[in-house]
Amino acid sequence: MAKWEATKMHEYDEDCGVPYSSVEENVRQGRGAINLSGGPAKYYDLPYRDWDTTNDMGEYLAKNRWLEYSLHFKDLLKALVRFGSKNGTTKQYDIEKMIYSGCRAMVMLSGRGAVREYLQNLLDDPQFEDRKKL
Repeated sequence: MAKWEATKMHEYDEDCGVPYSSVEENVRQGRGAINLSGGPAKYYDLPYRDWDTTNDMGEYLAKNRWLEYSLHFKDLLKALVRFGSKNGTTKQYDIEKMIYSGCRAMVMLSGRGAVREYLQNLLDDPQFEDRKKL
């Protein structure tokens, strides 16, 4: 058994006392019924000492947290870790990879229409306006 298999993620968010699936559903439905503090939380308590490489961390998270989103979150993790340091890539490339992979995961979670709406809302936000037109 690999070192990262020894610890399982909690099925429940112990800080909120509800299943993670309920938290996800509340977010999807636009309900803010769960009061999050922004402080320390048990879901950040991972078996860091058991990992030797980023691959160890990715494999643990894929099995215990990411599940069906692993393909896209693996690409996010890789882009975050290397951030422009791999020959032939740039920081711009890695940021675009993160955005793309995040959008693919959102398609899986919420569908294409939700992704298109989210991206359009970003484009319509004043902080992303094309200032040349002003």
